[in-house]
Amino acid sequence: MNLPLPTSEAEVLPVSPITRTVVVWFLAATVVMCGLGLLIHRGVQHLLDEADQIAKTHEFIALVNDTMSHVKDVQSAQRGYLLTGEREYLEPYHVALPVILRNLDRLREKAGGDPVLLDMLAKWRTLIDDRVIVARNILETFREDGAEAAVAELRLGQGRAKMAEVRAMAAEIEAAQSNRLAEGIATTAASTRITFLISVGGFIICLGILGGVFWVVRRETLRRTQTEEVLQQSHQELEDSLADLRRLTTETAVVTTMADFLQTCQSPKEAYAIIGRNIPRLLPGVSGSIGIISNSRNLVEIVYSWGDDTTFSGDFHPDDCWGLRRGRLHNVSDTEGCEPLCGHLLTVPQGYLCLPMVAHGETLGVLSITSTRSGGLTDEEQKAARTIAEQASLALANLRLQEALRVQSIRDPLTGLFNRRYLEASLERELIRARRQDQSVAVVMIDIDHFKQFNDTHGHEGGDALLSNFGKLLSQTVRGEDIPCRYGGEEFCLILPGANENVAVQRAETIREALKKMTVRYRQKPLGPVTLSAGVAVFPEHSEFGDAILQAADMALYRAKKLGRDQVIVAGTEDVKPVAASVSPPAPNDLENVLLAVMGPNGNACCHHEELTATTAE
Repeated sequence: MNLPLPTSEAEVLPVSPITRTVVVWFLAATVVMCGLGLLIHRGVQHLLDEADQIAKTHEFIALVNDTMSHVKDVQSAQRGYLLTGEREYLEPYHVALPVILRNLDRLREKAGGDPVLLDMLAKWRTLIDDRVIVARNILETFREDGAEAAVAELRLGQGRAKMAEVRAMAAEIEAAQSNRLAEGIATTAASTRITFLISVGGFIICLGILGGVFWVVRRETLRRTQTEEVLQQSHQELEDSLADLRRLTTETAVVTTMADFLQTCQSPKEAYAIIGRNIPRLLPGVSGSIGIISNSRNLVEIVYSWGDDTTFSGDFHPDDCWGLRRGRLHNVSDTEGCEPLCGHLLTVPQGYLCLPMVAHGETLGVLSITSTRSGGLTDEEQKAARTIAEQASLALANLRLQEALRVQSIRDPLTGLFNRRYLEASLERELIRARRQDQSVAVVMIDIDHFKQFNDTHGHEGGDALLSNFGKLLSQTVRGEDIPCRYGGEEFCLILPGANENVAVQRAETIREALKKMTVRYRQKPLGPVTLSAGVAVFPEHSEFGDAILQAADMALYRAKKLGRDQVIVAGTEDVKPVAASVSPPAPNDLENVLLAVMGPNGNACCHHEELTATTAE
């Protein structure tokens, strides 16, 4: 179609409806983009505010835990001073008091104007003050009236009751903050989704407006210039852009789904399978493998491969891979070029890349991908490979961190044995299983003889060496289903599922003899022979309850100590029944007699087990 031209330079072309439409659409696109930018800015600002609030909540919870830890230090210092009478045990007491006050003041500042939180903090502070007053009163009683009076006052249970109230209020405060943290995270997630939807919606609207403008302009150009080729070329460009957009959208959806599943994986094997199933969707037509560096750092183990697995070798040394050696992407687009080839190649492909998988500054493994096309992998494929490596690295690093945290929560760091918390939970679990299967469960309480003297002679490092070696001895001596634990200090405990009294005694005697033969070396010097005493109690002969069985084994251990040490004693009926008769009055200056009066003539605890464990062990 030919358009009329002006007949003279004085003529002015009128503004066509198409031009007005273009201007209107351009203004509409400008308004939409400005509004979209404002909404995104507000959404990002809201996300930043929520992130700041979440960080403050984490800091508040950490401060509450730190305060609670120092309150426990006050209780521990009081107990240590009562048991030993040595003033050095009061040092944590004097150190903890000002820290507690300072933390409480900081918590009040961080609470801001929240009346509910301020009220909870005020109640908690009152409870902490009451607990400190009780501790101070007991210490004053110890100084003025002696250990017997202090123990009698301690048996009243005021300190334990106050400590329970302090713990309960701390748990209430932490629960309130955790709820606030969960609400903040939920709000942040909702804000993120809204911002994403606004962005996508605005992008689609703008794309629609711009597409309309482009179509109008191209149609007007076609009318004016009669150039069909230009229209076809522009149309092809638009199709290519839409295809790229579809591909990018598909890749984004796949990566998002893969990341979501990776975050919920519970083992590396699950993560490998998820990564392997999604790689062909992101990189169709390629082959490759995932290699993980072993703990010894001298071997890369192939944990997953897909496609043609004949290009790369199996396990190999990290130095055989140029990507791992250089710590960055090693891309070979032309195997006939100057780039060096990795030593773990079995056959030479058209092109390949090796991409180190790095998270938190640590190299975890390598992602190796080959291409059968000349020229190697495209830029888009390399970007996709980087995305896969990043997601896989973060997922594997998180899994390692979760496993490390789980081990730390149930293991004693010095001996490598299970800790007391795991012991209590495991004992209850084994008792339930034993009741259901009509089996027995034996508990052996073990205490290293004269450990304090050993510690004083060889120092704390020598004592730690002894405890560490004894922990290894226990791990090597027990069965796979047995549960060796460090109960506290130099006291250890064994849970023997399915073992009767005879089996438990034989096991304890084996450990006792093995310790006598064991030579502990520290700084290339032997530290001398060591013996142990042990007490044995069995479910259901001695009791059907976990606390009572532990107490019976502990009382048997105490009798083994009193009878000369270096022996194994089985709990009797007197170890599981409370005895309150015929208690001889103790000598004023004899701490052992004071403890004997508290525990009874047969070693039965008349007060809480956890307050006497450290003393009965010695």
